[in-house]
Amino acid sequence: MGLQDLCKLISPHRKTQEKAREFILFLREGPMTKEEIKTEVGLSEMQFKSLVKKMREIGLLSGRKMGDGTYKYYLSYEGFRMWLKMLRDTVYNLLERRD
Repeated sequence: MGLQDLCKLISPHRKTQEKAREFILFLREGPMTKEEIKTEVGLSEMQFKSLVKKMREIGLLSGRKMGDGTYKYYLSYEGFRMWLKMLRDTVYNLLERRD
């Protein structure tokens, strides 16, 4: 399961999948505020809320209030680990079928 497959879990719509992909790749740089994400990815308020809700449902996104009072979003280590495990299992199954 690659990044594209993960985006399909977030939404069945291609445009939303592209935005989710950009969102995930942007958050790889580290924790970001809502405004930073919306500006960089080009999301409206409604799109942002929808993506955050879906990404939290699958355990991919977390957030916390920082010492300076800002709320920052980041990729969840547990969710990302789960995604990597699914990717590993998929590759393993493909290799097993080849033999």
